[in-house]
Amino acid sequence: MNEPGAQLRAVGGASNPAESAPAVSGITPPRRRGGSGRFLTDVLVELGLCDAERVRRAIEESRVAGVPPERLLLDQRAITTDQLSRAIAERYGLDHLDLGTLKVDMGAANLMSASSAKRYGAVPVAYLDERTLLVAMSDPANVLAADDIALLTRMDIRPAVASAEDVSGLIARMNRFEDAVQEAVGEGEDQAAPVEIVDLRESAEDAPVIKLVHSIIASSR
Repeated sequence: MNEPGAQLRAVGGASNPAESAPAVSGITPPRRRGGSGRFLTDVLVELGLCDAERVRRAIEESRVAGVPPERLLLDQRAITTDQLSRAIAERYGLDHLDLGTLKVDMGAANLMSASSAKRYGAVPVAYLDERTLLVAMSDPANVLAADDIALLTRMDIRPAVASAEDVSGLIARMNRFEDAVQEAVGEGEDQAAPVEIVDLRESAEDAPVIKLVHSIIASSR
């Protein structure tokens, strides 16, 4: 960890696959680390997620429509959101996370509030070690979000890519958890005063002085 008081920052992907996140179901490492300047459409073809001809047509149509070709491929159902996030992860040289398969550590996730996670489109999903979090991001290009999460959690950050749908689903789970905690806290506060009175009364009955008083009263009857 950085020295106390020093600004924490997000840490990028490891320089070689051996230093990547542990081999766990739901984590797909990139073919090469560090990212590249390749077009996302080229990565889709390279990974076999979409055929070259379909991508070529989408590129031509995107010039007329004024939208990215990958958006057209999504709208045309030529690719899924998970396939798109897989290509994004490969382009940036980051791990890809399938949050439907990965066992998410909710202890890590709840280091952030659901509202913060929604604002950044990112959620911590696991501890890589005692000072590093694996963070699922729908947009790994959002470097400021990674830096802010590092400051919020006071941990180093290893960004990874998950589909926007998966991230939203996890944030919904966090919302339900926060609601359940608030409800439990509210019930606890309602019951706290009576419990404390009973405990005080029971402890007082057991006190030696009180027992002596009771004994005197009983003998005088």
